[in-house]
Amino acid sequence: MAKLPVVAITIGDPCGIGPEVVAKALAQQDVRDLCIPLVVGS
Repeated sequence: MAKLPVVAITIGDPCGIGPEVVAKALAQQDVRDLCIPLVVGS
């Protein structure tokens, strides 16, 4: 099995739509099959 790349994903404004979009993207198995996601936010 090939080593998956770590991909940083920023959520943008915590009060905006970014956190929801990131959560929905991470819920997709396809995303997790392609990389190791690292979510960055404050």
